[in-house]
Amino acid sequence: MAKPKIIIVEDDAVIAELIQYNLQTENYDTLVFDSGQELFPALEAQKIEPLLFILDIMLPGMDGFAICTRLRNMPAYAETPILMLTARSAEQDKVRASIWARMII
Repeated sequence: MAKPKIIIVEDDAVIAELIQYNLQTENYDTLVFDSGQELFPALEAQKIEPLLFILDIMLPGMDGFAICTRLRNMPAYAETPILMLTARSAEQDKVRASIWARMII
């Protein structure tokens, strides 16, 4: 039986490695991308059915909110859970991330 797959989009290699290590320790298969520009071609080229997306909010080029919006507009990923990560401490950023992760646009 295949392990559940989790996709991580994180541009900080140390943080990505830490998340990946912990998920693999819990028997998840992981794919790590450092940007939306890397993620979307991979999603389009392969049939990837992740259990979960973990998105950093502050990414170069396309931020986590833009990635979330694009995922929600793709029928294959419209219902896939998304966990948003942020180093931002403002409550409004946390609320915005929570709302966007659940939203279907």
